[in-house]
Amino acid sequence: MIATVGLGKRFGVSWALRDLNLSVPPGAFLAVLGRNGAGKTTLVRLLTGQLQATEGTVHVAGFDPAGAPLELRRLVGVMPEEGALLEDLGGVQYLHFVGRLHGLDRDVLTKRIKELEACLEVNFGILPIRDYSYGMKKKLAFSAALLHGPRLVFLDEPFEGLDPSVVRSLLATLEQVRDQGITVVMTSHQLSFAERLATRVLLVEQGRVLVDGAAGEVLGPDEDLEGLFLRLVGRGRAGRLSWI
Repeated sequence: MIATVGLGKRFGVSWALRDLNLSVPPGAFLAVLGRNGAGKTTLVRLLTGQLQATEGTVHVAGFDPAGAPLELRRLVGVMPEEGALLEDLGGVQYLHFVGRLHGLDRDVLTKRIKELEACLEVNFGILPIRDYSYGMKKKLAFSAALLHGPRLVFLDEPFEGLDPSVVRSLLATLEQVRDQGITVVMTSHQLSFAERLATRVLLVEQGRVLVDGAAGEVLGPDEDLEGLFLRLVGRGRAGRLSWI
């Protein structure tokens, strides 16, 4: 489903991602983990055609995503970290716009939007998106990513800014997505959620891969994902403020 060879992206003189060789089979749920600035979002943008690679090759469902062919767009759902939403539209209006681009008829769209609203405990209504809270925008972006029934979904920090009750619903929805054999690539700092969902783990640090393997095989004895992360990336330092 996804294959990269020697993939790298440079901004100026700095490499955000370097020498990434990745092979993700259909039906995998890949959790991409790492510190802020490790290269996670850069990877998602390369895989979805939002960025052009500096070096190497990338293929998604047999296509070069940088060419953004219509066939690939129909297969893929994307939830960016910062939602690229049409903020003058109302939420329902926006979802109808997205659905119509994918060729869904009005009755199907109405049914799917109601199911998404029920799942996420939200009523998108007619309020302009620009007036939504951050969490509401995240729910709308997630809904737009799943609306057309994609076979491959990219989620960049989907849990950020959501309250615990919605997180619980989102986790259940993503478990359903995974169990239906839909391929998912998800970045997240929520390691417990990643551990619950992922069948495979990719841990990156300073643009390079530290761990790439099946979720059940990369952990040490009695170790969870948080333990793996802290062991390989570092535990951080507890500093002290001189004026407090």
